[in-house]
Amino acid sequence: NGHLGRAVVSRLGNPTNSDSYRSEIIGVDISPQQQQLSGSNTFKVDKFVQLDPEIGNDLQNLTSRLSSIISTEHEREAKFNRKPLLDVIICTAGSFEPSDLTSPDKFSSTMKNMLCTNLFPVLSCVPLAMTHLNPTD
Repeated sequence: NGHLGRAVVSRLGNPTNSDSYRSEIIGVDISPQQQQLSGSNTFKVDKFVQLDPEIGNDLQNLTSRLSSIISTEHEREAKFNRKPLLDVIICTAGSFEPSDLTSPDKFSSTMKNMLCTNLFPVLSCVPLAMTHLNPTD
């Protein structure tokens, strides 16, 4: 839903005239899905799952939930004899939160929130890559 995420969806979900392949996109976010607007075109992901915002504070729960989402998609694709592996995982999570440097408690709390917001989504993608990423030659 952020600027980088919208740019990725726009580019991969709507190939230019020189591209012959449109990517199928699975979006996951703690924010509700927003329509991706670019000029007169509307871009959206093929599947979107909104997570509870509190899940971002629990790396184990976040990792488990993402794995479950992708496993469900793989099972669905296998029923249609389609290749169920991911070709790429793009994590566009991130934010910045200013902090009161004069208060150690506020500073620590802010830094913990930033770690959860910026690092946990990236770390949660590692098991997905290990189990669901399409191997290359």
